[in-house]
Amino acid sequence: MMRLFRRFRKPPPSTSPPPPSQSALLYK
Repeated sequence: MMRLFRRFRKPPPSTSPPPPSQSALLYK
């Protein structure tokens, strides 16, 4: 879980589309 959180903390690449609503919550 910690590993996933670390990955989510990193901003998505400009080439990739915005994260889903669920991921958006983690980004906030």
